[in-house]
Amino acid sequence: MSTSGKPETVDRDGRSWRLGGAETVAWIARNCRVGLTITSAIPPCFDRYATITDMEDFGSAQELLASQRRLVEILRQHGSTEWWLGYLDTGAGDLVFPGAPKLSLYAGWRYVVVQAGPEQALRWRESLPDLMFPMDRAWCLSTLWDDSWSCLGGPSDLMQQLESNPLIKLRRVEVEADATPPGHVAF
Repeated sequence: MSTSGKPETVDRDGRSWRLGGAETVAWIARNCRVGLTITSAIPPCFDRYATITDMEDFGSAQELLASQRRLVEILRQHGSTEWWLGYLDTGAGDLVFPGAPKLSLYAGWRYVVVQAGPEQALRWRESLPDLMFPMDRAWCLSTLWDDSWSCLGGPSDLMQQLESNPLIKLRRVEVEADATPPGHVAF
């Protein structure tokens, strides 16, 4: 929030986008704990959990883009159409809004969180945002700084839809199990 009490905004694509404040991600910050379980990235409040692997290990940029588009297309069918998009400040990647105020999340990592939608998730940078969830919190997708996979929590029908799609490499995970996908290393 700005000193006037109004939400801060950032400009892009000829319009203003609302920035999220600490309250936007408080439900994640309160419920995620550093560790190897899915709850290191996703709050334990969903029907099902999964990891999505190899998002960047496709034979071509076209295949990666097709996979990302399909994932976003399926996610947009579940929950509200306005989303929160979070971009992790690693110092190396495309932050999208480098001058915007940042929020602390997970292990003290700094994110810019912006209210937008599926189109912006696909368009604002080459890779998907590091954190995405709809306004109604029907699901949550998070890619932690040091992981080569994404974690997802959501309703059973979403997981079934993703699992049946050959473009999405989804692996179901139990809340208390190690979420590290086979062949990957957690740091």
